[in-house]
Amino acid sequence: GGQMAGGEPQTTDYYTKMKYLDIDTLSIVDDIISSYSSDTSKRPQQLFLTGDQVYCDDVSDLLLFLLEDAGSVIVGITESLPNLTDSSTLSTLARYRLINNMAKMTSGEYAKCALAFLAEYYCMYLFTWADTLWTDLPSYTEAQGYYLMNVLYDPMYLNHFEFHTLDTMEEYYNNECKTLLNFKSFLPKVRRALANIPTYMMFDDHDITDDWFIDQQWCYDVMGTEPNSNDSSKRNDLGKRIIQNGMSAFTVFQMCGNSPEKYNDATSIEADIISKLNQLYTEGGSNNATWDYIGSKILPTPNSGSGSDELMQLKGGPDYYYYLDCDYYQVIVLNSRTRRGYNKHGYPRLLSGGTIEDQLNQGSTDTKYKFTIIIAPAPVFGHTKLEYLQIKISHLCRGEALEYDFECWRADESTFRSLLEKTTKYRRIIFLSGDVHYAYTAQIDYKYDLGSSPKSASFAQLTSSSFKNSITKTIGSVQRLSFGLGDDVELSSDVEYNIDFKTDKRDDDERGSISYGDPGYNKYCSAAKIHKSTASYDEMSTVVGLDNLGEVTFSEDSSGVTVTNKIWFKPKNITDEGAWTIHKVTLK
Repeated sequence: GGQMAGGEPQTTDYYTKMKYLDIDTLSIVDDIISSYSSDTSKRPQQLFLTGDQVYCDDVSDLLLFLLEDAGSVIVGITESLPNLTDSSTLSTLARYRLINNMAKMTSGEYAKCALAFLAEYYCMYLFTWADTLWTDLPSYTEAQGYYLMNVLYDPMYLNHFEFHTLDTMEEYYNNECKTLLNFKSFLPKVRRALANIPTYMMFDDHDITDDWFIDQQWCYDVMGTEPNSNDSSKRNDLGKRIIQNGMSAFTVFQMCGNSPEKYNDATSIEADIISKLNQLYTEGGSNNATWDYIGSKILPTPNSGSGSDELMQLKGGPDYYYYLDCDYYQVIVLNSRTRRGYNKHGYPRLLSGGTIEDQLNQGSTDTKYKFTIIIAPAPVFGHTKLEYLQIKISHLCRGEALEYDFECWRADESTFRSLLEKTTKYRRIIFLSGDVHYAYTAQIDYKYDLGSSPKSASFAQLTSSSFKNSITKTIGSVQRLSFGLGDDVELSSDVEYNIDFKTDKRDDDERGSISYGDPGYNKYCSAAKIHKSTASYDEMSTVVGLDNLGEVTFSEDSSGVTVTNKIWFKPKNITDEGAWTIHKVTLK
């Protein structure tokens, strides 16, 4: 997904110590298409975006000014957020209290410019995927007025956003402008790419807000209710409205293209929601009953779990998961956000007991399908050492669990096992994922019904993340966690799997060289230079911590299906051999 300003909160410290401007690797899709525009066998056929297409909970200060201005003109909806008596909490640079204290979300210091209104969510998509509506950024004089009015004289925000001198303030402003204009410079390519390739999407958390439905307590706090409770004192209408607005924008800008047949069926819940969103426009947002109706149709709600090991599950609203029949292969797209369950510890089961069958049984076992792609926003097979660390930390205290994003598939072992068992019927399975801010490829040999004649299935985990949101910890430290080790993992007495993280075996010369002085790649040069000094090529051959794009191709012979994952993170000439890092997996 595209984020306006790197991977750390946009504090003064971030902008005054900004090290480099990285590329938006989604623009590489346009390079590939334009290079092979007349050769359909080489140009990409489908684009899958696996979550966090927009970062609605961590928006650049100056961009939010543009979104507010565009929203008032283009969307034309006047919205009054429920239960809001203090209008100061809506200040552009001062939404900490609105988001964290009042709506009870968990965005922390990222929330000073988090989105809240429907028009802002709409415009975020328009500004992230095209440069058409962008206007000049506010001048320094205008920005300085916002900074002083909203921040300097309100002690609540000094710890997060403090300028010690006017010179520091101007440096912050100038660097923020550079970051935004750098992002904008790639948007013509992004817009053209999206117009020339079938694109399919699924949400993760940042499309709505950080740590969306991360644990049972979050559901209680933000949705304002417990299962089967009618206690009005626990209602959180503000939190629910913000979630509703994010889901409404996702429905309009992402989901409509995934399953157009649902939105063309006048009897469907999806078509009903679109109709009511149109009604909001004709009413100018003045009818509270229309807002409430949309919320009743689009929001999931906490319900009792499906069994003794699942205390709560989310139900209600559109399903969002969907299926694609591509003749040679099939694609199953999972909704692991609004169909979650929560175990006895309150930790997430990414698919609840009430939905796991429905989602995983979308596909067919017809042998005409050579393999099955499953889109899972969070990697099914993640970094084993990092996940082990998350599991250990999660049992210490909730705050640490939230900070370390404890929502991997192995957060609930029974769900993880069930996921693998229910997909074995498809024989060859490729999981496509994002989320983790680094890229890698793993081959998994899975055995079950162990005994004299064990059964087996062949999995590949292809993870590419992110397009434009690399963060410091994934450029150096993640690569040094022995990523390439294959381990046998026993899930029970009758199930085990072996995981092998793939490594690019080519030497440095074969993988290409970095040209620091090439004027055509100025936006990349400083990032590449820092990368080379941080992690050596042999480390980067297994896991890529810079912004990246995964290009996946397939071939079949007597040994099985060979999956080639080309991980682009260097904008080299597309006619050169391959991408910067190449991994191969054979599904037998």
